[in-house]
Amino acid sequence: MVLKKQTVWLLTMLSLIVVLSVYYVTSPGGAPADQAGLLTNNKDEKSSAKKENGLTSTVAPEDRFAEYRLQRDESRHDLEKKLQAEMTDKGSDAQAVSKAYDQIQAINALANKEKILEDMIMSKGYEDAVVAASETSSDVNVYVKADSLSNKQVNEIIAMVYKELGTDNVRVTYEKSKG
Repeated sequence: MVLKKQTVWLLTMLSLIVVLSVYYVTSPGGAPADQAGLLTNNKDEKSSAKKENGLTSTVAPEDRFAEYRLQRDESRHDLEKKLQAEMTDKGSDAQAVSKAYDQIQAINALANKEKILEDMIMSKGYEDAVVAASETSSDVNVYVKADSLSNKQVNEIIAMVYKELGTDNVRVTYEKSKG
């Protein structure tokens, strides 16, 4: 089986992201920003604290977009890993391997379309944007960094998603910029 360079590059980058995130989570000193005292849990600042497995992590509003991207990329990486396992399983027939390969190609195409949409949304003057389309359904979540969104702006974003992905099952959420 021949993999395209772009596919290999994408899988390498996703693997690197996962490895680095595991390293930062499991390192004894905590995250580098935590060591520098940059992350705080003051009530005056708009930040959220999450508790998972007995560990509490603080996420500042400006880091939420990175968190959204990481969650999207991790779930996508897990699905690709599962499909890669199906492809390399010796018990898989040619049809199952072909189906898994087609699904991986569809995931990569979806990731490219998400990136294009993010760039299009940011070109409209928004500070940051994350588009997270579900691989299994037609749901699309769009996170935009803006002080507020009018109905016209939301409709414009939904129209861009419809044009690019062909679905109108879109949820647009905005987060206020720090400032």
